[in-house]
Amino acid sequence: MENGMTTRSAGETILLVEDDDMLREGIRGILEEFGYSIIEAEDGSKGIKEFAKNKDRIHLVLMDVIMPRKGGSDLLREIRMLMPHAKVIISSGYSGDLVIKDEGIRKDCRFIAKPYSPADLLKLIEELLGKQT
Repeated sequence: MENGMTTRSAGETILLVEDDDMLREGIRGILEEFGYSIIEAEDGSKGIKEFAKNKDRIHLVLMDVIMPRKGGSDLLREIRMLMPHAKVIISSGYSGDLVIKDEGIRKDCRFIAKPYSPADLLKLIEELLGKQT
């Protein structure tokens, strides 16, 4: 997949919170191919546990919004309590305006609509991590 579309990671760690197993595995594979370390969670409850346990090494959170056990809004609020300026990408098949309704959720987050291309995801990650390509 490395076709010049992006630079490689410097070993950053991404928390990937996605309830769709196939999608999560696909995203993990793409991100690992580009050198990112991935911590996975299949729902919001596990996502906050992984974030709390690994917050000192997580550089970015990539999370779905509609998930079982704890939705994206609640997960994001809990992440913000632990790390107010965490870098977060919210992903959904719904419109960003519908998904990110209140200002508390919008603050310091980026949105990517599903389905998205690997190139678009990698570009957004690089922007948030401060890599200009």
